[in-house]
Amino acid sequence: MRIAGLIVAVLGWLVAVLSTQVPGTGAQIAVALLGFVVACVGIIGILNQHHLRNAIWKSR
Repeated sequence: MRIAGLIVAVLGWLVAVLSTQVPGTGAQIAVALLGFVVACVGIIGILNQHHLRNAIWKSR
């Protein structure tokens, strides 16, 4: 799950960076926001779930 979360976060970051190549201001903002959302899903949705499952304060 860690690798999947990192891949999704990096792909979201790449989408946001590549939004500079999109013509039109509105389209650039939309693509950048899409990249931000994808990166947040990778960080908050996937990586955080893995961290909570393997948290140090939980007994095994």
